[in-house]
Amino acid sequence: MSFPDVFVHRHNNNWRVELNPDNAPRLRINSQYARLVRRADSSTDNLYLRNHLQEARWFLKSLKNRNQTLLRVASCIVERQREFLESGEEWMKPLVLRDIAEAMQMHESTISRVTTQKYMHTRAASTSSNISSPVMSAPVTVVNVHPPRFAP
Repeated sequence: MSFPDVFVHRHNNNWRVELNPDNAPRLRINSQYARLVRRADSSTDNLYLRNHLQEARWFLKSLKNRNQTLLRVASCIVERQREFLESGEEWMKPLVLRDIAEAMQMHESTISRVTTQKYMHTRAASTSSNISSPVMSAPVTVVNVHPPRFAP
């Protein structure tokens, strides 16, 4: 069973895209170790801790950037599939990596890496949509599609 990486829902006549908080690792730097590095000495131990602290900060920053890119790409897909979300499966438009890459001003390989094995859940249409690169290079396929439910 796959869990969605992105949730899409309607809010005040707009579509909102949010990352699934359960999929994001909850990582942080241990403040006790960070305090040890602040020591002014240049001992071997302190240099070791300083180097690893910097690597940890870069790693956390790269995770944050990856999540921001996924959110931006998913938002771009939702923007291009607005009619599908509002009116149903017959309004789904074909998407290719190049279209999203051009809109995002990124390389196609970046879009492919960001979207591979990612899933989107849209509450309005009760869909779970794979936004991986094979899906975007062909018409988007949707799993468990149910027609949108409109209020009476």
